[in-house]
Amino acid sequence: EGETPFLVACRKGCINIALILLKKADELKIDLNSKDNDGQTAFHLACLHGHSNIAEMIMKNCSKLKIDLNSEGSTEPSLFTSDGCTAFHLACWQGHSEIAEMIMKNSSELNIDLNSKDNNGDTAFQMACGNGHSEVAEMIMKNSLKLNIDLNCKDNDGDAGFHLACCNGHSDTAEMIMKNSSQTNLDLNIKCNVESKRNLSISEGWTAFHFTCFSGHSKIAEMIMKNSSKLKIDLNSKDHDGWTAFHLACMKGHIKI
Repeated sequence: EGETPFLVACRKGCINIALILLKKADELKIDLNSKDNDGQTAFHLACLHGHSNIAEMIMKNCSKLKIDLNSEGSTEPSLFTSDGCTAFHLACWQGHSEIAEMIMKNSSELNIDLNSKDNNGDTAFQMACGNGHSEVAEMIMKNSLKLNIDLNCKDNDGDAGFHLACCNGHSDTAEMIMKNSSQTNLDLNIKCNVESKRNLSISEGWTAFHFTCFSGHSKIAEMIMKNSSKLKIDLNSKDHDGWTAFHLACMKGHIKI
């Protein structure tokens, strides 16, 4: 699969072997930025598999050994549908909060791009939201102002993090986003601005409430309505076809909503 011994050590979490290879890199002419057949570097693999000690070791030595922490790789076909993920994407996609925190803490010093997009246009924050990793998503939100992380960024389908959490039914993540939105300038009324490529009849101009009611996620719909006045969420927002979330709930037969 195109793996070097260093890549194998980092993927399997063999810290002692990885450290020896790291120290001998110049002497043995080891390419520490080498990629496997899926386009992943050692840093990608350590972050993907949750090996925080190896990720930390690589970050501590990246400047001296010229290791690229922003490398964009292809992704494992069995796990993803998109290429272009950084190690930060993978840590957040898998919900590895310790690694995500470590990357954010060192991002300014090591010039790590926390707003990098994969080929689907998703940032690490969007991946955390879309996969329901509330702890990671909250950590990103609370550091967003200090680290200039864009929480309203949209992917190639026009969806922001709040859209993805609601569409996928992650009620804990949606609740956390609403709770922290006013302190982070996250827009709860943000609209999808392109026709979605999903196998759903999604129109331009949908808010997270539209997505919620279309998908039948009653718990999230109730939370949004309950907090709509306080958080100034527009429950009557219309998409580009003039449909409200109520229209969508009725069309799909979601009686509870």
